[in-house]
Amino acid sequence: MKLSISLRIAAAGIIVCGCGELPQEVTRGDVGTLHVNVWISKPGERVKARRAMETNWRKLILQVSGEDMDTMRDTSQTSMTESYHQIELAGIPAGKNRIVQGWTEDTDGARVHGGSATVAELEPDQIETVALALDAYLGSIYIVLGDVPPTIDSVFACFAFDNDTLWDRQERSGLLEMCIDKVPDGASGNLIITAVDAFGDTLHEDFKTFAFNAGINQSLEAEFSANNHTASGELTAQVYLSRPGVTVVSGLVGTETPVGPELGPLIISEIMYYAVGDSDYVEFYNPTDSTLFFDTLMLEVVGTSSSPMRYFYNVSIAPNGYFVIGDSDAPRGDGAWNLDTTAVLDLTTTRRWLILKSRQADGSVGTIDWLAYSGSDDQGWPSKSRLYSIELDSLPDDPAYNNYGRNWISATTEIGSSEHFGTPGH
Repeated sequence: MKLSISLRIAAAGIIVCGCGELPQEVTRGDVGTLHVNVWISKPGERVKARRAMETNWRKLILQVSGEDMDTMRDTSQTSMTESYHQIELAGIPAGKNRIVQGWTEDTDGARVHGGSATVAELEPDQIETVALALDAYLGSIYIVLGDVPPTIDSVFACFAFDNDTLWDRQERSGLLEMCIDKVPDGASGNLIITAVDAFGDTLHEDFKTFAFNAGINQSLEAEFSANNHTASGELTAQVYLSRPGVTVVSGLVGTETPVGPELGPLIISEIMYYAVGDSDYVEFYNPTDSTLFFDTLMLEVVGTSSSPMRYFYNVSIAPNGYFVIGDSDAPRGDGAWNLDTTAVLDLTTTRRWLILKSRQADGSVGTIDWLAYSGSDDQGWPSKSRLYSIELDSLPDDPAYNNYGRNWISATTEIGSSEHFGTPGH
């Protein structure tokens, strides 16, 4: 989770923070210049106005200091949608050990990223290059719940750590999303999810001792207790470059059947959910170097009004190849590829939970991959566009990679003459 910043030493607009004596007048030969080029990856994702928001930032602040100079600071406006900044800082006093610090802030002044580097010596009239990486100080916990029974009125999520408590509340919906923002990196405590009825009585609840860590990937199992049985959910954490880390908490509330951990090897890599007529499709990717054979593949679509399970028999997927399932009019595009158009997907532009499972000849069933996509521009997912699929920004071998909306983009390639855009089977 790092924001990469390159610093080259020039320009104007530095604010001198007054403390001690005013800086002495310097001649042209006594100063150097910083040319600051800032790159923020993952462009094009706008900050959400809804409650399901991720920790964001609005300002980029650069500061230069040293024992023999007054601190100099530059503040520029930025946001998560801006991928590049060029800031020039002129008139930096020449000398040794110039400390360059940078951080981002949100609208409340909280620091979201931070980092520093040192220029051993800045010569007069010199342009110096510095690499500055900003680590995330704050992140978010995403909660995504499926099969939420109609008996539930509201769901509360609370993360209690040290002497602080962060929380969110959402009214019931069949597929529900929540967000706890500004979670400090390294915070350790109890994550509590409680579902209550209209009278405030607890119907489902789970808590886990959880350490929020922005520097590692981790996956934990959560269980929601109800009427002496449990329904399994999934608690995962993911790390991202240049963005504050998020923890995605996912669970099915109104079922006794666990979702189970994502074991792979297949990965859900593309989804067409806002198509014309019966043109929806879902693509699965084989990241291995071997041909994979499945006696039965099963795709469960949670939240659909029709039968939730779709079955596909004797499926063979080539190394680094694809298998695409879709409604009867799923667009094929150019070239032959592995397509099954017998599925009635019933996907929507709001949210669906997709669970891919396999059943072998001996009857054993295992969870391969799952995700809960959002078409409502929440939790980092691309905003919905009619006739455009969403696809992973890269092809990973980790089935947890697709759980995070920030790893998805809208397609830009037209599928033959179908007027749809996507890359099914490619």
